[in-house]
Amino acid sequence: MRPSKSLVRRAFTLIELLVVVAIIGLLISILLPALSQAKEQARTVKCVANLKEIGHAMHMYFNESKDWFPFEKRNWPQNFRGTPLHGFYYGGHPGRWVPLPDYPKNWWGYTMIKWRDTPRGRPFNPYIYENLSSDLDDPEDQDTPWFDERRKMPIYQCPSDTGGFWNTDQANTTEHGPIHWETGSSYDVNYHFLWEWAAWTGLPSEVWWNYSWHYLERGNKFLAKQRERAGSRFIMLFEDPFDSAHTGEYQRMGWHRQWSQHSFLFLDGHAANLYVDTAHDDSGPGWKSPSYDWFKDGHEDDPDFDLRFIAP
Repeated sequence: MRPSKSLVRRAFTLIELLVVVAIIGLLISILLPALSQAKEQARTVKCVANLKEIGHAMHMYFNESKDWFPFEKRNWPQNFRGTPLHGFYYGGHPGRWVPLPDYPKNWWGYTMIKWRDTPRGRPFNPYIYENLSSDLDDPEDQDTPWFDERRKMPIYQCPSDTGGFWNTDQANTTEHGPIHWETGSSYDVNYHFLWEWAAWTGLPSEVWWNYSWHYLERGNKFLAKQRERAGSRFIMLFEDPFDSAHTGEYQRMGWHRQWSQHSFLFLDGHAANLYVDTAHDDSGPGWKSPSYDWFKDGHEDDPDFDLRFIAP
């Protein structure tokens, strides 16, 4: 007895299979960018949360240190540009020795005794982590389990950190590992105003030399004024891609894969991931940025122009 037509199983044709595969491929191509974008958005939220946590530590440090920001190791008042400013010393792990092709092997200071520190020694760390070691590492012990274990400080690591950008690099790629891995933190401190304003003072020649020897004192007094005047607009920490892009005045994709969009911590402690046109110096909502043009060019209309004569 022949089975009825309703009971006969009909196989898929090759064309039907190809159509289904094509539809699935199309759906995947549509969904993958959305999933990738959602994943990066989650990383951005984590990055901003990290900066907010560092902001809390910053204000606790301010309260106990009379508004003195830790720009230098031990806040040593070095002579005029006598020691390079360490843009990552404020917090994070002690860093690693990495031989960079364009800089001395001790560029990040890890192999220099006077710049090395313990996990507990970086000023903000005790406000974020407990039971940190006070022992100094030996560079020869790198890559040992205990050496790496002491460097697990995720608050200082942007989850999208792909490496540092040097001031002459306009590309969107890096040749080295995450900057957190090398220096201890993904976030640069805004030392530009200290470097270009407090050291290169723009003061009359008869007082310039004496003031330049006290740039840390001048810089920290300036920060205290900014907490009163423009705490919500003064950039204190930023992701590394913003640093050289703003200094070189060209746009760049940030770590979170958004063009000219970067994460910031402001002096009042709030943090945000914001768009900023780094090709133009006046970008941002009236920000006090790492730029120094407002005093270098004598912009008398800036409310902080009078601070060029601040005493050490």
